Amino acid sequence: MEIDVTHMVNERQEMCLLSGSQAEWGGDAAKFTWDNSQRYAELHPLIDTDEKHAAAVEYFEGFGAWDDLDKWPREEINALATQHVAGSLREYELYADDEGDLDWDEIEKSQQEGRINSDIFRGDDGKFYFYMGT
Repeated sequence: MEIDVTHMVNERQEMCLLSGSQAEWGGDAAKFTWDNSQRYAELHPLIDTDEKHAAAVEYFEGFGAWDDLDKWPREEINALATQHVAGSLREYELYADDEGDLDWDEIEKSQQEGRINSDIFRGDDGKFYFYMGT
């Protein structure tokens, strides 16, 4: 399933607030980024249909980290998806120019070469999508 994440790409500088490490945010980084992801997801939900919710649960179950995702409310699945997409976007920071703009040609080349994740891509319509699939 493809989910439009154009707004997150456009707000890329804020993604460190949603997915960051203890080196960046200290010992409470997990709580800090989770709380921020919940707030962001409430304002900008990625998972807004039953179909997307089911796909997200299946996708994240594949990680093997949670046993009860099917019991999580949509708001928490949304926050999890938001945090995951933010983490993927942060990987692309290596491809930003001096003004902070991403070089999508270089990103796509690195994705094709397997050097970085390829779950976010630029569509033919100019929007950006996250592929949530197994």
